[in-house]
Amino acid sequence: MQFSSIPTLIDAHVLSLLDGKPLKNIALFLFVASKSPLVLEDNAKIQLTASEDDLQAFIQSYDKISLGSNICLDNLEVNLELGKGRAPQHI
Repeated sequence: MQFSSIPTLIDAHVLSLLDGKPLKNIALFLFVASKSPLVLEDNAKIQLTASEDDLQAFIQSYDKISLGSNICLDNLEVNLELGKGRAPQHI
């Protein structure tokens, strides 16, 4: 399944938990809004800041990522931790 919005991905994950059918082969398409620090943005303009050290270790083509480019994170795993009142605490 392919997503370009983090809220849509979370909604699909919650529905999959309710149905008892885990999501597989998840891909998330993001836009590179800033290079230093690396800030990724989905189509809903939600920004994610990532550690460059972590990305260099896990993304083989990290050096080829440039400002304004689109990237695809594939084979994602979604973990949702609920806190008080069943509100999402950590995703």
